[in-house]
Amino acid sequence: MTYVSHAQNYKTMKKSILLLLFSLTSLALSAQKTIYCVEREVCQWQESLPHKINCDKIKEISNFRINADESEIVHNTPQMRSVYTVNSSETVNGVKVFIVTSDAGNNYTFTWNEKKKEMKILAYFNAVITFKVNRVEK
Repeated sequence: MTYVSHAQNYKTMKKSILLLLFSLTSLALSAQKTIYCVEREVCQWQESLPHKINCDKIKEISNFRINADESEIVHNTPQMRSVYTVNSSETVNGVKVFIVTSDAGNNYTFTWNEKKKEMKILAYFNAVITFKVNRVEK
């Protein structure tokens, strides 16, 4: 083989690797799920009561982005961006349950009910935040 042949093989191999990396990156990005919300309801709750109390509904555009391997959830609101690390997850009666730790170090339980189009954050200080979902992109 001549020097020119080696150079052509190198260029072809380089293009193939770049194409493969681009394809894998595109696949990974498209595998994430984005949940778009239009309303937030914040309520207090107590285990001794069968229902939520002191609820306030707020029209608010926000979104949750769950990465492909479900190891991170990012919540974007007009005021802030919060990153949550998923410690564990499971599906219970068709509802995805995530045990998470926020970027501030606080622990929460997130639930995603695709059938009801509802994302909830259960805070350990007796509050539940319910987000009304208007669309989901995968």
